[in-house]
Amino acid sequence: MADTFNAIAQRKWIDKFTLINDENTLISLLDRFDLGYLISPDGKLKQRTDFGLGSDLDHEDEPEPEPFCSCGSFRRQQSCLSAIRREIPDYEPCCKHIAWFKRFRDYLVKRSQLIEAQRGHNATKATAWFYAPPEIGQEHGRFSIIFTKHGQNAPITKWQQYRSDEVFTEDDAWDLFDSMIDNGYVPFPHTALPSIAHAFKQS
Repeated sequence: MADTFNAIAQRKWIDKFTLINDENTLISLLDRFDLGYLISPDGKLKQRTDFGLGSDLDHEDEPEPEPFCSCGSFRRQQSCLSAIRREIPDYEPCCKHIAWFKRFRDYLVKRSQLIEAQRGHNATKATAWFYAPPEIGQEHGRFSIIFTKHGQNAPITKWQQYRSDEVFTEDDAWDLFDSMIDNGYVPFPHTALPSIAHAFKQS
């Protein structure tokens, strides 16, 4: 499976982004090489300031941090926010990147609750998922799932492919994750389960 230019570039830069302290420099870099966007779903953190004894630590007058994304859609909404709020008073800017993050956070909460319900035991009902990015010239990647009712550490012979006659892409991912959890299956990335980690490479 060929890697896209973006995927290769993201892996190359991923451990270097934290070394960039200036927000504008980071956004410029992301834009220049089409590496993605800077998002702050819970608002930007204020730069820390030094204080000593007797410093005024009362921050009640500071506004609540607001979500931010460096994508064009979010920034256009920000620039027109006053006009938008004249028609929709409580409107808050949003974009697909922040919406995706919020949905991912909800997924993590539901998954954690399902794991906690196992009371310290391995999940009896489990799924393992695999995603291959689109090849060069293709629009969509491939999303595959196997599942079992014999425990998350069951050998590969105890797993089945989910709807083997259908082709799933990243567009199906959230509905599939919701379905897994709603039916009591704990989702795992395939690399998290050593007994089946090789399954997708061989298929």
